[in-house]
Amino acid sequence: MAIDKVIAVHEAGHVVLSIHSGLGVASATIDRDKDSDGGIYYTRSSFWLVPYFDGKRPPLLVAPSRRAFVMAHLLSCWGGYAAEGLTFGKPSLTWRRSWDEHHAGICAKLLGCADVRAVVASFREPAEAILEAKRGELEALTDALVRHRTLTGVDIRRILARHRAFVRAQWDVARERARHANGRSS
Repeated sequence: MAIDKVIAVHEAGHVVLSIHSGLGVASATIDRDKDSDGGIYYTRSSFWLVPYFDGKRPPLLVAPSRRAFVMAHLLSCWGGYAAEGLTFGKPSLTWRRSWDEHHAGICAKLLGCADVRAVVASFREPAEAILEAKRGELEALTDALVRHRTLTGVDIRRILARHRAFVRAQWDVARERARHANGRSS
């Protein structure tokens, strides 16, 4: 299995869960550098989390108005791991998983959770279920990442819109066939 495909699946999983949760994604890449094996970059609305993730600010409780936002990030942290499991049958055991777990742990601390591990683990099943339901989007983004290596937020929105239009067209055809089949049988 090619490493670019594994990284693309991983990053596409983060993108799908982020967008599903209402987080703005500015770009996604599978290009590797000395610090990472690709990544996704959020829009400005997420910048306030960076000092916590970088360790420059201790995790303090966030205001109630930001809890849903932090929970969305926590869910998104499971994206790579869950997408790899869904696509390949099991997740790869790369260092990226520990990086994602680190971010998820910080999110749980920002929420004021006493049992950080239990809270982080509780987001795994919902992440897997969402990605299973959005498997077509995951595959479309994975293919685009492998092909182009980096996608802007605009690229991502276009790919998802095209995929959703294709799915709607398939449903329309199936509905029309069912209507004709029911009309003939009566």
